[in-house]
Amino acid sequence: MRPTMKRIATRECTRHGGRSAPCNHEHRPFGPRWAASSLFHRRLPGALTASLSFRMTSRIRHCQYSVTTATTIITQQQQYQEQQRHHNEDTLDDLFHRADASHWSERMEQLCKSEVGSFSTPAWRDVDEILFSLSRQNASSSNMHDNSNADENGNDNYSNSNAHSPANVKQAFRLLNRMAEEPTTGLKDPIRALNVIILYWKTGIQLQLKQQGEQHYHDQQRHQQPSNHDNTKQQQLRSRTRRHHHNDSLAVLRSMPSPAQVLSMLKSMQQKSQNTYQPDHATYTMILEVLAMLQRYDTHFANKAKRIELAMKILSHIIEESKQNPLVQPTPHGFAAVMSCWIHGNSRSTSSSSSPLPSSVSKEIDALYQMVEQLHGAGWSEMQPNATLFNLRLKAHVMDGQVEHAETILSEQLHKAQNDGSEFQPDCISFTTVLDGYANYSNDNNSANEKTRGEKAEFLLSTMQSLYENGNDLVKPNLVTYTSVVKAWLQDGNLSRAEEILHLLEKYAAEDHELQPDVVLYNTILHGYVRAGQAQKAQDLLSSMLDEQSGVQPSERSFAMVISAWAKQGRTDNAESVLLLMHKLHVDGSLASGPNIVAYNAVIDAWAKCDDDEGWKRAQHVFYHVLQLYKNGDESLKPTIITVNSLMSSFAKADKSDKAEKLLDELLPSSSSTGRDLPPPNTRTFNIAISSCRRRGNIQQASRIFERMKRASIPPNIITYNTMLTCLANNGSPKAAKHAKELFATMVNDDKLEPNRISLSALLQTLVNAGDVAQAEQVLLALCSKSGNRRSIEIDTDLFHYVLGGYITQRSPKHAEALLLKMIQAYERGLEKVKPIVDTYNRVLSCWASSDEADRGERAELILREMQSIHAKGNKGVSPDIISYNCVVNAWANSDSPMAIPNIENIILELIMKGRKDLMPDNITYSAWFKAIAKLPSPEERKRQVEAAMKMMKIHEFKPTDSMQKQVAKLLS
Repeated sequence: MRPTMKRIATRECTRHGGRSAPCNHEHRPFGPRWAASSLFHRRLPGALTASLSFRMTSRIRHCQYSVTTATTIITQQQQYQEQQRHHNEDTLDDLFHRADASHWSERMEQLCKSEVGSFSTPAWRDVDEILFSLSRQNASSSNMHDNSNADENGNDNYSNSNAHSPANVKQAFRLLNRMAEEPTTGLKDPIRALNVIILYWKTGIQLQLKQQGEQHYHDQQRHQQPSNHDNTKQQQLRSRTRRHHHNDSLAVLRSMPSPAQVLSMLKSMQQKSQNTYQPDHATYTMILEVLAMLQRYDTHFANKAKRIELAMKILSHIIEESKQNPLVQPTPHGFAAVMSCWIHGNSRSTSSSSSPLPSSVSKEIDALYQMVEQLHGAGWSEMQPNATLFNLRLKAHVMDGQVEHAETILSEQLHKAQNDGSEFQPDCISFTTVLDGYANYSNDNNSANEKTRGEKAEFLLSTMQSLYENGNDLVKPNLVTYTSVVKAWLQDGNLSRAEEILHLLEKYAAEDHELQPDVVLYNTILHGYVRAGQAQKAQDLLSSMLDEQSGVQPSERSFAMVISAWAKQGRTDNAESVLLLMHKLHVDGSLASGPNIVAYNAVIDAWAKCDDDEGWKRAQHVFYHVLQLYKNGDESLKPTIITVNSLMSSFAKADKSDKAEKLLDELLPSSSSTGRDLPPPNTRTFNIAISSCRRRGNIQQASRIFERMKRASIPPNIITYNTMLTCLANNGSPKAAKHAKELFATMVNDDKLEPNRISLSALLQTLVNAGDVAQAEQVLLALCSKSGNRRSIEIDTDLFHYVLGGYITQRSPKHAEALLLKMIQAYERGLEKVKPIVDTYNRVLSCWASSDEADRGERAELILREMQSIHAKGNKGVSPDIISYNCVVNAWANSDSPMAIPNIENIILELIMKGRKDLMPDNITYSAWFKAIAKLPSPEERKRQVEAAMKMMKIHEFKPTDSMQKQVAKLLS
């Protein structure tokens, strides 16, 4: 599997999602050509969703371009670019020192307020210089993102995002609108001016998205240097400042003009200026790029669907407009942006069963890809499919679970590229996309004869290596590639092969540093150990990461996974030791960051799951230790609702309801001190608190917590009511039964709550435990009659068993037998799940055996013979077992019938004659016989019967237990 090291790849892939490395392009301030090419130099990662159907074939019929038209447009573009180049060279040096953002913001405001027709030559010169100032800000922002987001002191550069604030962007659009109102223009290229402002808007949105999406990355960058404990306060201050900016970024983004609003403004300006300010293909491409960027960060399905619809409309407009307007033409960049909208619209991370978008978006992506091919075939040379479009197509199929089909598409393109030099070559991203499918998305159900995920992934990796060794530098496997293969093997549960690949990469790194295993790969294998329950191996791998020779530093997630691995094995001491190690390394300066709240949550949760009394005490100790650290200024350790609920769970497991209620006191807003440092309780918090009262049936405290929940305006859910009902069931008092019926009625009458089987079983148990078995039967039969309705509870045999258990306690065999007949009738009416089984009959037999009825022996044997008759007719589910026979033997033994001993002897002989091991008489059978013998008045008769029983034991080689021998000795004494 080792790649050849003698070649140096001319094209590499970065760590993140297999994206290609960003290119450094010269920024041309006024160039729409530059503006149009600014996004798709990297692969747009994806995900798809949308129930919007778009028929691509009807559009293609209108897109038959002639070669002459294409040549004319290309010539015009060349002239256009040459004009831009000369203009830029003339103005760059003169204006470089004059472009001050605040100065031109004031001048912009003056120009916007001037009267229509008042623009003079100096005014137009100012406009030109304002546009150049905006263009320089765009270039500066792009450079900032390509390099670093923090200065040498660790402070974030937010000044550029302020330059692209919503107010400034809106002012730029007002200036553009004011320019369109002038009867004539003083600009050499009005379209270029339009695109500078569109790019200014796009850059502002991009800045806010970057700031919102990369906060964790920035935090890691800031803490790469060893901690300096002298400037802790400064670090905490910067942390608060960053969080403030992060929280404000969404609000700033929403105040930006939306793509739909921008399109509306462009249409209005085009009409006012009589097509002087006319959007070209670069304008529309930038708007499509903004749609794609917004699609990635928004999780609201309605917004995603609307963006996809808007993107498709823009693409359709471009195709139609290009027939008569040479400035508007479809481009691969535009198609890539639309594809990205579809993909980001159906991400698995945001997918939902309620999504209005189609389940298979790969069909939509295929249609767009085929449209590009047809446009290219119609004579539009620039519309040739490229690797970016191809990779998006692969991603769509992978995310639809069509991984093998994606691999087929990849193989076909490889074959085309080898036979036709004009075809593009699939690259490393293409292969990694398919590999990622085998690692994460594959829905294939492999049979015993088919290859596993890992085998398929490694075969694809060997293909990459073969192509690279034969001179194809584009497909050189990188660390992302190997990580995907490792994930695929881990999906198969093959930890040994994943370890082998890690060790191979550690060897390869000596020759090719780009294959040095990183924290992502190590964490991937750590996750495999956690899933497999191999905590010690996870600990060993973490130790190897801490070795200076490993070249990688564990992340917070690395430690959290090892903590979780120990916690799952119940080794809480080891879990806490890992946490302390993490803290020590951070203090020593060996680790960039110390334990965060996630690591502490894992330890608290581990202690909460302990069965001994030490668990809740340790969980409480760790919790308040974290809280104190947060109060001392470490904002990264602010307790979350997960922290609170883990501690609450430890109290519930230990039945510490008083401590659970005390913790609620600290969380509710009425608390004057601690409450401000802790998150407010949620529904789960109250549910756990109520469950702490469940085992002891403390209904007063449970009811008090329940009422506090409602006063805090936290709506109870089905789990809340079921927990309350379970608590009432364990109490078993008549008051609890009354309260349970009221709660159940509330659930039935609330449209937002739907009682389930757990609710009903808890109600039945409450009534049975309170001695109101008849009421429990009445409730059950009433719900049986409603079975099949929309909100009905599915009734099954086990629910009837709850009521039968109540009749056993009350020794009411006639009621139990009557309920059995009602079950049979309900089953015959079509309620399949209430079909009586052998356990049902055994409960009725047990009820007769423990009753005081004089004819209990006869009634029990009659039911036994009925079971045998039903079984003989083909109902295998009621075949009598040894419990059935023992119940009948006990029924005869408890009776005073003179026929008890002969009938017992016959039943035992019947069991022996059947010759089945599972039906041989056991201790219970013979003990019941001896109990009947003990009732005989004559010692001689008792002795004769004991001897008969002992002979019966010898027939099937039964060895009596010590207790049984004592019973026999007592009978013979």
